[in-house]
Amino acid sequence: MSSMTGNLSVAPQPDLYYGTRVGDIAKPIRDDIGRFIIPATVPNAPAAPHFVLETKGPAGNVEVVRRQAAHSTAATARAAVALENFRVDNPEYDNTAKAHAWTFSSESGDLTQYAMRVSRPEPGSSEPSYHFAHVKTHHIIESVDQFRRGVLAFRYYRDASHAKNQARLAQAHERLRCRSEQTSHPAHPASTLPPCLPESEPGMTTDEYFALMDRQLQQDCDASFSDTLDSSLAAVTTSMTSVSTHVTASPHDDASSPRPASRPQRTRRRPERYKMLDSDP
Repeated sequence: MSSMTGNLSVAPQPDLYYGTRVGDIAKPIRDDIGRFIIPATVPNAPAAPHFVLETKGPAGNVEVVRRQAAHSTAATARAAVALENFRVDNPEYDNTAKAHAWTFSSESGDLTQYAMRVSRPEPGSSEPSYHFAHVKTHHIIESVDQFRRGVLAFRYYRDASHAKNQARLAQAHERLRCRSEQTSHPAHPASTLPPCLPESEPGMTTDEYFALMDRQLQQDCDASFSDTLDSSLAAVTTSMTSVSTHVTASPHDDASSPRPASRPQRTRRRPERYKMLDSDP
């Protein structure tokens, strides 16, 4: 990716980031904004990053990991904006969070969430403004309950960020399809965003809110599992029906009935020391 600091700093190298496969992005998009969305030339490295994690060991500096997360998330947010404004005549900046970053310090046990907003360029500048904001900190080594809450929030925002990124890619492919008659990459179907977090009601405590969020996420998981199970059972039933229509009586049941012509001839062979076993007696 092109440097955001005019090569005055090293390239962002997050400990973990999520993106999409390079092959899932149409070549015209890669050729046009590849310097913003393709972070490496390493084969199979994810492109269009949208979610970042930075970690530090016991001797690590919390301020250093925060600055690393800010640098990596700025590049990630720039990739999101590049996709959203791909072949858009008037670039839009809605001042909403475009990327999320999480940091973990093993010394303090804090799992911290940050968000990066992108604003319209300031007068006299061609580059947009990036705003790095703290969202929440989970002290996950305090108790099992705090650990569950922190991991639940991390997974939820990771999946929500992925769904939004897939929607950006789908919209970019749709604009490419509409504006170009010659493209070898089909438009991707729009992704369904996960449900938003439940709104807290007046007077609701923190424990009650997280219990409500747990129930909603569990219901979503149960519904998804039920749909998958129904689809699997339908596929198995169809397969069994198809097999049953090809079942014929064995020739050994009725000596006068000829062997079906459509039945393949099969010979099973074993090593020489076991001789040869044919399908026919």
